[in-house]
This record gives sequence, C-alpha cells and structure tokens, in this order.
Amino acid sequence: MTCRAVLWLVLSMSIAACSTQRDQAADPVREAVTPPVPSLDKSGTLYFYGLLQRPDFSLAFAAMPGTSQLPAWTRHDERSTPALKVEVAGRERWLAVACKPHDCPTERILVLYDAQAHEMTGLFARRKADAMDLSRNDPTSDELTWLGLPDDETKRFLHERMYSAK
Repeated sequence: MTCRAVLWLVLSMSIAACSTQRDQAADPVREAVTPPVPSLDKSGTLYFYGLLQRPDFSLAFAAMPGTSQLPAWTRHDERSTPALKVEVAGRERWLAVACKPHDCPTERILVLYDAQAHEMTGLFARRKADAMDLSRNDPTSDELTWLGLPDDETKRFLHERMYSAK
C-alpha cells in the first residue's frame, strides 16, 4: 500500500467516525429514549439531594413555580430521607423529603416528581416566628408555600404527609 493510500484510508476512517459520533449525539430520539441515571447513595437508596443531581429532576425543580423563594439549602444540602415511589391522583411519582440542616422543625420541604411527565409539585413549610413549641408538628404553627400547581388531591396528599407521623 502506498503512503497516499494509507493516508486516504486513515482520513476516510476519521471522517466516518466523526460523522457517526455527531449523528448519535444529535439524535433526539436516542436522547429521549435513554432514561436518566438515578443518583443513588452507596447503599443504593435515592435521596432528595441525589435527585437534584439528575438533570430531569433539577430542571423540573427549577421550573416549579415558587422555588425562587426557597432557601438555598433546598438546592444544596445533602440531608434528607430516602425518596419513595408513591401513587397520587392515579399517577406514579417520586416523593422526596428534606429539612433544614440541624434545624428540621423550622423548615421542611416535600416534592412530588412525575418522571414520565417531568412535572413537579411540592409543599414548603416554615415555622412561624411566634410559634412556641417547635416540637409540635402542627400546621397552624407553620407558614405554608405551595410549589408548582398541585391539584386538590395532590395538596391533600402533601399536607397529610407533612403533618402525619409517617
């Protein structure tokens, strides 16, 4: 094989490889079908902060009306309980719960994420400044902020989860 033929072969293979990579990267069907990789801790459990590392979850969280008013810990802290799959209003969703670091009674958040629709709703509770007993889990002691556009059934579910012993 001549030097010119080898050079032509290498150049042709390089062009083909680049073309294949570009076609795969720009393929919206491939991107839509590929499920996002869940962020799990070492035990294999999914947590609120781990979910925030997923692009689909973090984009839905950022797009949810009301999140711009939330404290920074809701986007950056790693303290939360394991996320659960639940069914609300006939749809399967992830329920993720977190609270203010070292001060859970004063600030708590619950979000419901529908991974199929990439939609999120939630409830944020902040203890009122004049609340006397911080240990009581009482809705009258909190200022509530609804996040997203939850329907009545979703509101009932979130409120019940925020104030039940579950």
